[in-house]
Amino acid sequence: METFCKLIEKYEIDPSLLHLEITESAYTDNPEQIISTVEELRNKGFVIEMDDFGSGYSSLNMLGEMSLDILKLDMKFIRNQMAKPAERGLLKAIIG
Repeated sequence: METFCKLIEKYEIDPSLLHLEITESAYTDNPEQIISTVEELRNKGFVIEMDDFGSGYSSLNMLGEMSLDILKLDMKFIRNQMAKPAERGLLKAIIG
């Protein structure tokens, strides 16, 4: 995080122009650290994206614990949900 802050100061960049992407697996490796770091970065104005949500052992609880600006759903997850009409409700809930 310190590196990002030094870079935006050095080059006078608005942090909201930088989108920092984390993967779902980064959350599962060390949730407390990721949640804390993401919160600090968002407070400094960075945009936080999570990539490949649904590709591993994701939990909807994760979405409630971590503040994200953009959630990128894994394409395989979307295809699997679309193939099962009864489970499309989950996909609609995530998107909603």
